[in-house]
Parts: sequence; structure tokens; C-alpha cells
Amino acid sequence: MANKDAAIIGVLLSNADAVIGHDMTVESAVTKLTVLFGKGLSPADVHTQMERPLAGELTAEWFNMMPLN
Repeated sequence: MANKDAAIIGVLLSNADAVIGHDMTVESAVTKLTVLFGKGLSPADVHTQMERPLAGELTAEWFNMMPLN
């Protein structure tokens, strides 16, 4: 897949309000979702927290490149 195709897919996913996993593994993402929903957070709050490092599941490089909302 060309970089152009990847960029288009990224824009489409972002427009669909998909959670961007950055460099998180699938196992980390599933565990993080389980913990966050287990705390009783709303889907909107879970979405926000999924894109922030909570326990080292996202590298600092990715987090520092992310715009803060």
C-alpha cells in the first residue's frame, strides 16, 4: 500500500471517529478498553483515554506528536 493510500484510510477512520491506536498492541488495546469500561467511563471518555498513555502502552514519541484537544 502506498503512503497516499494509508493517509486516505487514516483520514476516513478519523472522520468516522475511530480510536487511533498509534503503536499500541492489540493485547494492550483490549486490556485498556476492558479497564476503562470497567471503571464505568462513558464511551466518549474511553475514546479520549484510549489516545493517552496510562501505563506505558503508548510510547512517548507517539504521545508527544499528538495534538491535545
